[in-house]
Amino acid sequence: MSIDIEKLKAINAAAAQGEWIYGEPSDAVISKIAIEKNADSASYYGGYLVCESAGAADRRYIAAFNPRVTAELIAMIEELRSRQ
Repeated sequence: MSIDIEKLKAINAAAAQGEWIYGEPSDAVISKIAIEKNADSASYYGGYLVCESAGAADRRYIAAFNPRVTAELIAMIEELRSRQ
């Protein structure tokens, strides 16, 4: 399997930044930091809406792999590749 790191970096940079939370205060995945992107979403959900139309397990997964986490994973992959 080949992972396109540059593509992942671009996708990561375009995503709503900040901590992603599932289940607080609604059953949606929201980003607490990216509130300015959508004021209506922020007032209703308490943050920028990332996902609401997925199963509960998928929403937990999406929230866990937020841009901060994926940036760290990308850095780890790049570090390991540089050692080869």
